[in-house]
Amino acid sequence: MDLRGPPEAETSERETLRTSSVSVPVSAGSLPASALFDDQGRYRAGALLGRGGMGEVRLVADRRIGREVAVKSLRVRAAEGSEAWERFVREARVQGQLEHPAVVPVYDFGVGAEGEPYFSMRRVQGESLETILDRLVAGDEETVARWSRRKLLNAFVQVCLAIDYAHARGVVHRDLKPANIMLGEFGEVQVIDWGVARLLGERGDASREAGLDPSALAEAPTAQYPLPRAQTAEGALMGTPMYMPLEQLAGDLGQIGPQTDVFALGMILYEVLALRSFHEGRSLGHIFDLALKGFEPRPSAVDPECPAELDAACVRATRPNLAERTPSARALAEEVERYLDGESDRSRRRDLAAEHAAKARDLVGSLGATPSASARQEALREALQALALDPAQPEARAAFSSLLTSLPEALPPPVERELEEKFHAARRRGVVVGAFGWFIWAASAPILFYLGVRSWSVVIGALSLCALGLAESLWLWRKPVLSRRHVLLYAATFAAFAGGMSAWMGPFVLVPTVAASLLMFGVVYGRAGERAMMVAVSVLAVVMPLALEALGVVGESYRFVPEGVLILPRTLALEPVRTTAALLWSCLGFITFPALLLGRLRDDLAGAERHIALQAWQLRQLTEAPDDRA
Repeated sequence: MDLRGPPEAETSERETLRTSSVSVPVSAGSLPASALFDDQGRYRAGALLGRGGMGEVRLVADRRIGREVAVKSLRVRAAEGSEAWERFVREARVQGQLEHPAVVPVYDFGVGAEGEPYFSMRRVQGESLETILDRLVAGDEETVARWSRRKLLNAFVQVCLAIDYAHARGVVHRDLKPANIMLGEFGEVQVIDWGVARLLGERGDASREAGLDPSALAEAPTAQYPLPRAQTAEGALMGTPMYMPLEQLAGDLGQIGPQTDVFALGMILYEVLALRSFHEGRSLGHIFDLALKGFEPRPSAVDPECPAELDAACVRATRPNLAERTPSARALAEEVERYLDGESDRSRRRDLAAEHAAKARDLVGSLGATPSASARQEALREALQALALDPAQPEARAAFSSLLTSLPEALPPPVERELEEKFHAARRRGVVVGAFGWFIWAASAPILFYLGVRSWSVVIGALSLCALGLAESLWLWRKPVLSRRHVLLYAATFAAFAGGMSAWMGPFVLVPTVAASLLMFGVVYGRAGERAMMVAVSVLAVVMPLALEALGVVGESYRFVPEGVLILPRTLALEPVRTTAALLWSCLGFITFPALLLGRLRDDLAGAERHIALQAWQLRQLTEAPDDRA
């Protein structure tokens, strides 16, 4: 429902403001001039509330209504019809016509005892936005606790809507600044000082007000000294230079309109966010020079954590080009409201994240040395929910990091099963390498025949052991689990083959190399409890042939002679050229087998390290802040 009345009424109201005479005779219903502030009249004078260049405001008691009101009157003598008189009367009428909660209502108008005009209005309670911002900069604890950024932005939105209301009724304030915005203890927001307000379409003697003259500006005293933040320029300039756009500084009446106030609102928004004026400490000449060149007041240059949405709103509202500037005060209010709506949602998310983080923290603290899988899962779930709502939540990050880096003493059953599967898979890969070794030795049979066989039973036994070892390798490769019994059987076959080689060239030539290969296999792919068994089997492969020779069970395979050690082969004929070739082939085989075994092991280790490093990097992405990531 539109409470403003039909368009015709609004148009009529504007025309009344523009064309009415500013002469205000004292009517029969008005207060007699002689009784303005005397003891018998309606008003009894009180404390002085404020004083400007031409007017002053006093707190007075209204005896007729029984309340305190503020009365503004001219301080200087001005004849009826003079410029000062007309401006004062117009201020009263403009302010009186703007019936908005954020505009101070005018109660009465009259002429004082000495012919000075006055009007009474509601007493403004609270503090100016300028005072509040100054106290925030000073770090006043009470002000910091009371006026959060969110509260100031809510008040700013109300100011924007009040100005939009004034624009809808054809009034441009022209002097918006923190000093002219009052904030009360109970949420009141008041826009005051409409003394230089302009009526849209108002006719004047010229199309331009007296603005700043760039050619003479450098010689002006004001150009060389910083301007006070709240000082309203009088005479040539209508407004406060620190909050004026170029069209107002230049006095271009054709361009001054609602967007002139939007510019001032953008500068005020900057000040609310940056807690300092953009033109702080600058001279009038510097301000005008910047207005000519154009500038972008970004609060993020002062406060890097300023929200990007508000940063952009300040820049749009203060564009020098009217076509690029925020079109209306309401549009600026809506931009800030959109941010506040999003901030409210972010605040709710942060609160929920804090709740989940607190639960995760408590769960992590109660896990103990051997936590159950369900307890860790619940703690991890709470931490992840908190991080999903607020990735920067510190307690959630700490809990999540603790869960990832603090290892339980006992492995959870699923991890135990996974490691067992990987262990047996590694054993099967080792068996494949063993199968390759058995195949190489079996393929060496033609070399034995080439050397010349003395004992076919030993040769056939050795080849049979090779065939058995190859068959065992294929059999074990197909089994999902390789138990200790399987390993012992495989090692026994290996040891029997190693011991039998003592019949070829004695117990000190090939037997230790084969036994060392067996021990290497056992250390790499055996459990901690199996290593002693593998050492024992490897030692027996070397000691047993010596023991059998010492007991006379088998013939001697070596003898010490003055020239050295004489090898007495029982199985092969050692012809020089053929034996050298056979030994070379054997050495190459014993070099290749450990290389394959250790190379496969190193590949597995490198793959595991790469997997762990990649997982660790992925986990760090979850726990590190964006700035910490390389």
